[in-house]
Amino acid sequence: MVEYVERRARNLIHYIDRSPEVFRFCPHRLAANIYLGCEFACAYCFARSQRRDYHSRIIVRVNAPELAKRELSRMRSVQPVDLGSATDPYQPAERRYELVRATLEVFLELNAPCFIVTKSDLVLRDVDLLRELAKRKLVCVHVSLMSLSQAVTATFEGLCPPPQRRLAVIEELSEEGIPVVVRLQPVMPGVNDSPSEIAELVEAVAAAGARHLVVGTLKISRTVWSNIARILEKLGLVELYRQLYFEHGSVDGAGYRIADQNWRLSVCAIAAREAQRWGLTFGTCKEGFFWLHTHRCSGLALRGRYVPTVETFWRIAHSRGLIRLTDALELLKKHGLSGKFVRVFLELWRSGEYWRGIPRVSQEGDVVKPR
Repeated sequence: MVEYVERRARNLIHYIDRSPEVFRFCPHRLAANIYLGCEFACAYCFARSQRRDYHSRIIVRVNAPELAKRELSRMRSVQPVDLGSATDPYQPAERRYELVRATLEVFLELNAPCFIVTKSDLVLRDVDLLRELAKRKLVCVHVSLMSLSQAVTATFEGLCPPPQRRLAVIEELSEEGIPVVVRLQPVMPGVNDSPSEIAELVEAVAAAGARHLVVGTLKISRTVWSNIARILEKLGLVELYRQLYFEHGSVDGAGYRIADQNWRLSVCAIAAREAQRWGLTFGTCKEGFFWLHTHRCSGLALRGRYVPTVETFWRIAHSRGLIRLTDALELLKKHGLSGKFVRVFLELWRSGEYWRGIPRVSQEGDVVKPR
């Protein structure tokens, strides 16, 4: 039984720079969660750690549209806003409340850019608004699809629409001229990482009209592990995960365990090759394999402001033979970034955290060189 709790929030749009991983990798950092909690209850969901009833008690921000209008009106320049960074905006609650639709009307009225990440075919209800936003380069829809196998999706995301319905979403949105990105996330060892399965998925989403593919591998927190361990036991995969994540993996700047770099690179390279084969641009999500990218990681080509990331500086280092901290600071200054942003950037760079785990570079103090 799902409980809806209606509340009037004080704020809606916020920065998501709470961890070095977002700060380093994401060129757009604004999000607006209209619902807090998500009924889809995916087994690998990182947000479950926020509270035990995250998937059964949904906080509904009933004043989200008016907050969006107030906050967007005050911004001098707007980054694309993620409408649901920790929840699916088109979860079943939206069928009842229609707050995402009302919020999209605000973005259209104010010519502000946004993007949506969803597993739900309810997004098709708002095709009329999305079409108008797309004409102005103000919206992109990311469809999350970890596998074409109904057995896999039923095991890990059983309350979500099945893969074939999500393919239909990609097709219908694309036919309406709405740009669609497919997020192959999370890629999980022994579950959906076989070359043949990745190839089949990329071919299918390309045929449906997707323009860009984002790949991200599973990241494990204590909460995620407690939710998936029993499933992995039944599948006979626990030992594989212990080796890839706990023996040969590492911990990222957000505190998640990430898998062995060789495995992560291999699945991302397979996906990149298939994307190229079928005419999709490609990016990875917080993986660091920038030489595989053929577009901005998220695939966004919307109007709005984007900020430099570790990928920006990685590319400068490889094109010039090095990048100095002074060069990086000059670029931040040109982008008009705040003093707080620069202070965090300096702290991460000088501590070595900014470049930690990024392949094909080495850092010596204030200088970073390709290798």
